[in-house]
Amino acid sequence: MTVILERRESESLWGRFCNWITSTENRLYIGWFGVLMIPTLLTATSVFIIAFIAAPPVDIDGIREPVSGSLLYGNNIISGAIIPTSAAIGLHFYPIWEAASVDEWLYNGGPYELIVLHFLLGVACYMGREWELSFRLGMRPWIAVAYSAPVAAATAVFLIYPIGQGSFSDGMPLGISGTFNFMIVFQAEHNILMHPFHMLGVAGVFGGSLFSAMHGSLVTSSLIRETTENESANAGYRFGQEEETYNIVAAHGYFGRLIFQYASFNNSRSLHFFLAAWPVVGIWFTALGISTMAFNLNGFNFNQSVVDSQGRVINTWADIINRANLGMEVMHERNAHNFPLDLAAVEAPSINTEAKWFMIESQRHSFHLVDPSPIEQVPSEPWDWHCLTAKTEMMTFSFALLFFIGGLLLLHFLKKKNFSRDIFHANSLSLDRTLFFFLFLLIIIHNIHFTVGFCDCNRLSPPLELPSQVHPELPQPGIPQEEPVVQPPEVPRLDQPLMPDDVRFGELRDRLTIYFLGRNELRHLAQFAGILQKAVLLEKKIEAALVFDGYDRNVILLQRHHIRGFLFLHPTRALVLSERTLDRYLNEIQINGTRQSVPYTRVVRAIRNQHIILL
Repeated sequence: MTVILERRESESLWGRFCNWITSTENRLYIGWFGVLMIPTLLTATSVFIIAFIAAPPVDIDGIREPVSGSLLYGNNIISGAIIPTSAAIGLHFYPIWEAASVDEWLYNGGPYELIVLHFLLGVACYMGREWELSFRLGMRPWIAVAYSAPVAAATAVFLIYPIGQGSFSDGMPLGISGTFNFMIVFQAEHNILMHPFHMLGVAGVFGGSLFSAMHGSLVTSSLIRETTENESANAGYRFGQEEETYNIVAAHGYFGRLIFQYASFNNSRSLHFFLAAWPVVGIWFTALGISTMAFNLNGFNFNQSVVDSQGRVINTWADIINRANLGMEVMHERNAHNFPLDLAAVEAPSINTEAKWFMIESQRHSFHLVDPSPIEQVPSEPWDWHCLTAKTEMMTFSFALLFFIGGLLLLHFLKKKNFSRDIFHANSLSLDRTLFFFLFLLIIIHNIHFTVGFCDCNRLSPPLELPSQVHPELPQPGIPQEEPVVQPPEVPRLDQPLMPDDVRFGELRDRLTIYFLGRNELRHLAQFAGILQKAVLLEKKIEAALVFDGYDRNVILLQRHHIRGFLFLHPTRALVLSERTLDRYLNEIQINGTRQSVPYTRVVRAIRNQHIILL
């Protein structure tokens, strides 16, 4: 007997690592693309979560006016965002080691660039990983091709557009409100709604939704039943079965008779290729449109394109869109902070919890807090208390009706042993299913009615005063009226100003100098000095009135930059007020008092709308 012994070469560590990386037996396939995808996506996700919660404000425009986007600086889930990298950085690669300190890196918006670059690299590797897994399994590569559409869209928004505009500050903020802000500004600057590639993208997205719904409904309606009438048709499917699960001939015949014969596919493979290709090609065109508009190849502009025989312009919808674009672009000017208002918060002061709760509760009960001084010199219409009573009674009645019917249905359903099966798995339109969906519909109707009624009452809510109270400004019938005594206008003054005049003068000088960059006002130093003096005087008078009305001195001092924005900026054109306007404001304060002046009214209205928080 001869025994042959062979020496078996042990596999190297690198070989075992390669086999483990490329093995399709792992629960989650890694692949060579996954080696790069996993750390990049983990880094982007971790930094995004930390920055969304605790990132400090970012000087997005490079003008020393930081914008906050994190939760700890006064934002919520809707208004929060990762603020893009500062315009002072431009397109420079800005890692942490390029900054003098971590504080400087955070102030200039370094996390945005870190998140975006790691995210784009990660999703590109995810697309490559899809192709790699398809290759290992012997599948065709169309899954990765379909995923290339959202990858192209994200690359166009986060990378190509900032490159074309010359700065990462023009990229889309990573947040809900920031996304809407980006969309509005993009329309204002590039007229994307009139771009043909965007139109193709809209057709791709909405058409893909329509085709998906049509295909799913046709398949569900033509299933081959493998179960009894008392069981769901879905329970008849077995994973991996060889038989067809639906009758494509029946679906083809139905759709061909519903529209016309050739509108329906008679080839299942062609049908599914069409369902995949339509939205993918549409999103490709959208990404291509964003990339072209990044270099200012904008949408069509038909402004003043229709004229009559006399040469007079006939306004069309294109002119209305153009005017809207101009308005949005002006509102987006630097220092205006109108889009979005919730992101324009330099500092987040501490809010009194009890006062905030009382304000929310007062608005919930359709009452507004009353300021001791009138804000606008417009006679208010008498409040219809019957409207409030009727709406309240209607909401109370519908709420009681909902609870009554819901209680009866709940008692009915509790008697059922197989409640969920009768409701969700029944094949026929049973009574229980009808009652359940009736209850669901009643809940939706009640919520809609309650929301509309609350918004109407909240919009028309009166000052907090009883209906039996007599308005002090209205003459009372049957009572001899005396001549009113004219009181001198009240101009509150502070014995101790909030800050020294030299510090205030220096801050306003720096701020107005930034506003006037590139304007003709810098050529007239005397006029510039006059504007500064009047601005200092106006700000001191407004601060004195706010302190006199009970607002905290320290909070006013913290929010002085926001208050200056409402004092010295035009409310609609984002321009600095002229010296003549400041003179008019000061004269108005001398004649009518501080509380009756336009700047004080504007500031108080901003406080009431919570654009300035002075609680």
